Amino acid sequence: MRKLSIALAIVTLSTGTIHADDYYKGRTINIVVGYAPGGGYDNYARLLSRHLGKHIIGRPNIIVQNMPGAASLVAANYIYNVAPKDGTAIAAVDQNTGLFQMLGGSGIQYDVAKVGWLGSLSVSNGVLATWHASGIRNVDDLKIKEVVAGSTGPKDDTTLYGRILNEVIGTKLKVVQGYNGTAAVSLAIERGEVEAVGRTYYGFVSQKPDWINENKVTFHVQFGYRRQSELPNVPLLTELVTDEAGRQIAEIVSLPTGIGYGHWVAPEVPRIRLGELQAAYAASVKDPELEADAKKMGTILSPRTPAELAAVVASASKIPAGVRQKVGGILKWD
Repeated sequence: MRKLSIALAIVTLSTGTIHADDYYKGRTINIVVGYAPGGGYDNYARLLSRHLGKHIIGRPNIIVQNMPGAASLVAANYIYNVAPKDGTAIAAVDQNTGLFQMLGGSGIQYDVAKVGWLGSLSVSNGVLATWHASGIRNVDDLKIKEVVAGSTGPKDDTTLYGRILNEVIGTKLKVVQGYNGTAAVSLAIERGEVEAVGRTYYGFVSQKPDWINENKVTFHVQFGYRRQSELPNVPLLTELVTDEAGRQIAEIVSLPTGIGYGHWVAPEVPRIRLGELQAAYAASVKDPELEADAKKMGTILSPRTPAELAAVVASASKIPAGVRQKVGGILKWD
């Protein structure tokens, strides 16, 4: 009789767990994007939103909420501190938010070492590009002529690339901040207001494929650990620096390229909910319908697992404090 009672208790607990999986039925999951509509982070978030729900028991409604501000700092702080901690709020924020934290930036109310990673739909190198009408043909030209670059704010890729390149290889990039999203920067380039922009290579592919296909931009420098396969002739920053100090700086600012278009939830989200979301995310990136959707959008998939993203963040903690302080001073992320 005792064995039967234990068995029934186990069945009851198991049944409770199964019913708990129906938690998402009738609920809505918000993917909060740290930029205005139309940019790369928004595109990847909307791609995910169309497919994630069907891999979650209960098939919740998935919507995208845009929360631009301070290059995703507003959205990251919101997800970490304000949004529900029940598995219904997902962050889709700038890959630089982790680097900003590591360099001791102000206004941070999150810790990327503690978040619950779901995965990343795509990672790619960062690249600095100039518009075809700028007359800039190569890196040497960037060292001779002042070139105006458009940026959303201090933590935008363009700001990061511009300040680092000016410091370590002597370019003359003048970064103009304040544009409301990457789409606004793209429009400014096409209008001739600015001549350069920095973002991930797949960001260019996703947002402005015609710029690449019609040779409207020239790529000059890559930020990453190895050359992007599609850009075999564009040098890495690590290949352009001439001393050890420059190499260390190049390495630390390349860290965000290992995160890319990643998604996470707050640390307080229950493990069962995190597990469900991680499993659904993994199923989504292998879903033929998502792959077909991405192809139709011109969006490239290069996914990473939660473990891979956590490893990238862990490696950041090994960067010497002196190097982090120096980079923080260059970027003025205070």
